[in-house]
Amino acid sequence: MHEKYNGTKIENPDEWMNPKDIAELMLYILNLPKKIEVSEITINRKS
Repeated sequence: MHEKYNGTKIENPDEWMNPKDIAELMLYILNLPKKIEVSEITINRKS
């Protein structure tokens, strides 16, 4: 949440991903029907 895809640190907190948004996404995924398997997730912040 505090790094770019290449590992570079994002110094400005205004550019960090919101942990609440990530938590909501994870809860959504965890509550999907058991017949659905999520094998990979990529999360990118919009500019």
